[in-house]
Amino acid sequence: MKATKALFGILTITLSVLGGAGVQAQSLPTNGLVGEWLAGTTNLTDVSGYSPPGTHDGYIVGAGNYFFTNDVPVGASGQSLWFWNGDTGIAIGNSSTLDANYTNTFDNPINDAFTVTFWARGFPGAWNPWVSKNGEPETGWQLRNDGGVIHGQPYACFTVRDDSHSTIPIPVGYPVYGNPDDLDSSIASDDGSWHFYAGIFSAVTGVRSLYIDRVLAAQESNNVAYNLAASEHLCIGAKDSPPGDNFGSFSSFEIYDVRVYNRDISYPPVVCCPIPEPVAPSFTLQPVSQVVGSGQSITFTAAAAGNPPPAYQWQFNGSNIPGATGATYTVPSTSVTNIGWYDVVIANSVGTNTSSSVSAAFMDLNMLAAVYITGPIGANYLIEATPALGLTNWTTLTNVTITSQPFIYVDYSSSTNGRQFYRTIPQ
Repeated sequence: MKATKALFGILTITLSVLGGAGVQAQSLPTNGLVGEWLAGTTNLTDVSGYSPPGTHDGYIVGAGNYFFTNDVPVGASGQSLWFWNGDTGIAIGNSSTLDANYTNTFDNPINDAFTVTFWARGFPGAWNPWVSKNGEPETGWQLRNDGGVIHGQPYACFTVRDDSHSTIPIPVGYPVYGNPDDLDSSIASDDGSWHFYAGIFSAVTGVRSLYIDRVLAAQESNNVAYNLAASEHLCIGAKDSPPGDNFGSFSSFEIYDVRVYNRDISYPPVVCCPIPEPVAPSFTLQPVSQVVGSGQSITFTAAAAGNPPPAYQWQFNGSNIPGATGATYTVPSTSVTNIGWYDVVIANSVGTNTSSSVSAAFMDLNMLAAVYITGPIGANYLIEATPALGLTNWTTLTNVTITSQPFIYVDYSSSTNGRQFYRTIPQ
């Protein structure tokens, strides 16, 4: 079914960052930039300035389930886009020969050399792309999930279809299923943090490289110009399969500042990729004190940022609680044994930070008996109780000295006793 090329309604959602802080965002080059989307704005407009306005704006394909969120890489501004339901992607307008106003920006002009960069938090589904210009079966390119076939878990894979022309063995990285078209990363990045990806291709130098957070994750030589996928759209979070306007391979992840260049920006050496910078842990959400009914549960919640992502350790009255190492801690049933002061310590390789101490308490509503005595100051009285009048076995509760008028004695055991009668006897 052909997707309608119009923006769906956009919903913005604000989130607190609960995961790792990722790496530090830095300035990227603009020389050779031919497309840029999701660079902090809450729209799908191409902001590269390379083509006339409106030429290569994005539009939603699939079900339209996405949010803009303030969860962005450390040092970045604006908002990222979150494909939250695995059924939605973005196609770039006028990037397919099927489009009435097709503009040849992402086909022949980048056939000999191109670079694709973006920030992502989370991984696409097996074999699905972050960014693609088809890439299957033997045309185009994509930066995608490798299906977990090399390492037993998902790694990034930079696929460029040049008829397996590149060299094996690959000095850094791996060929998936022995096919050098699929250049597989040597660095794991499916850890829930923000990561910066740069796929760099040149038929001029013959070198294809994949960088993750400025570190060379895979590289091969002897590449040639790849087979164009002119009828398929450039896509973010999706893939357009032959014969075009055939969108699928959707996934759930966050993505920020997607860029396409018409040159190999690794020559000169890669300046695009940010240097990981350690960041001391800090709280973005502090726990708060709570009061509940006796026997009810209490859940304390905290949120932290830092690089590397901070670890959590909850404490009760200054001592570590075994196994309490998440962003939340629940007291399952309040009692006199677990009321007190709680805090959480966050730590990474840079340092530690301790939250404010918060209290856990419970309350009960009880009906209590009170004996009012109005007598001379300094007088002494005996207070007794019995369950029934006429009995001779009165029980002494206490001896009191009048210090105020009236003097009030509260029988705190009366909430659990049956009917009681009280009397006072001068001493």
